[in-house]
Amino acid sequence: MSSNVKLLKILKEYEICSTSTSILRNHPIVWAEAHGLEVTDVEGKKYLDLSSGSGVANIGHCHPHIVKTMVNQASSLIHTGWNFASIPRILFLDKLKDKVPDELHHFMFAVTGSEGMETALNLACFYTKKTQFAAFHGSFQGKTTGSLGLTSRTSFKTDVSPAVSVSTYFHYPNCYHCPFRLSSDSCKMFCVQHMEETLNLPSGGLENLAGIVVEPVQDSEGIVVPPVGFYKRLREMADRLHVPLIFDELFTGMGRTGTFFAFEQEGIVPDILIFGKSIAGGLPLTIVAARKEITTSFPSIRYNSTFSGHPLTAALGIATLEIFEEEQLVERSAKMGDYLVKELMQLQSIFSLIGQVRGKGLMIGVELVRDEAKTPAEEEAKLFVRKALEYGLILLSGGNQGNVLKIMPPLTLSKEQADQIIQTFKRILIEIEEVQQIAEYSYSVALSSFCWL
Repeated sequence: MSSNVKLLKILKEYEICSTSTSILRNHPIVWAEAHGLEVTDVEGKKYLDLSSGSGVANIGHCHPHIVKTMVNQASSLIHTGWNFASIPRILFLDKLKDKVPDELHHFMFAVTGSEGMETALNLACFYTKKTQFAAFHGSFQGKTTGSLGLTSRTSFKTDVSPAVSVSTYFHYPNCYHCPFRLSSDSCKMFCVQHMEETLNLPSGGLENLAGIVVEPVQDSEGIVVPPVGFYKRLREMADRLHVPLIFDELFTGMGRTGTFFAFEQEGIVPDILIFGKSIAGGLPLTIVAARKEITTSFPSIRYNSTFSGHPLTAALGIATLEIFEEEQLVERSAKMGDYLVKELMQLQSIFSLIGQVRGKGLMIGVELVRDEAKTPAEEEAKLFVRKALEYGLILLSGGNQGNVLKIMPPLTLSKEQADQIIQTFKRILIEIEEVQQIAEYSYSVALSSFCWL
């Protein structure tokens, strides 16, 4: 049996330094198998995956129905090219329409999320004959040259010139860190009002605005959950300004937030929708859906690529939707998400390191802070992630300071597994608290010795 260390040495030797260094620093294991939530490394140690493989394994890893479908489809037809129809492609579209509002029954295939975002931006520009977009601070819309233009974090854009420009980045309603220093109880979502007032200024960029792009919950920024009413306010504003509203549901879609799409929770429908990640059971597939009037004159040559409408991923898309229905995963996400949040809030009442617990469905963020001033506990978060791996949990952190623990397990999560997560979190919090107490004691002893001298 190969060891983690031996195999990672090869990775370090041949894969680009920034990628291999990140793996070695944060998760120095090599996956050998994964089934459901459980991952086994090459040394036989087992873990619960709280990342869903970066938001992909909503139905769990290597679901038997997915494996069977993959083998059956691969034995008859794997690839056609975008300009040829196949049975899986047609049947998938027919099944997909039942999950998407009637207004958005016009679909385009893409492979990655960034490609899907590029398609959506291209579509909006073609429809409006305009070229700029309104986006939000903390947004992550991709790493290709177009989608990168809407990604706000500068670390992604150093020495790169994005192909799409943003008129203005606006403040996302992050009530725990309100940029306007207002109370969520009385602010009446001032951030949305400020956004519309700014766009309506002579220099606001409205005359060249092709769309408003938003994530229903910001993943990269640390699972930032907006207050109820935000989606509806955006819909109303987009209607008044006569610009398309574009929802990026790559992370939040497919049942992740307790409904099949997050926008359903406020009874609105966007003009363009991007979703995917988990829709093909682990293989890359992204869907862009849009209103008929937006897609009618859009030429296929502007968005189709070699693997668009791929028969294998289309067949897996059908299987994935069948699994959602048979196992009631959307309902399970809502139920288990509520349970986890409740239990995590119990930990928050005990441990001051937890500043806030927030989430929708099984998309949950636990923000770690050092004091009442909400100073980001970045080093503690790094230690937490390392300890979690040691105790059998695969966990990612996020946020601008890296101090938010991101809990996004497969939607197949059981109560027993949820309890295991909570008990492990409690164990780690106790250990970190002990480390902090020792550090504080050592500092006080050193300080008193200095004063005595």
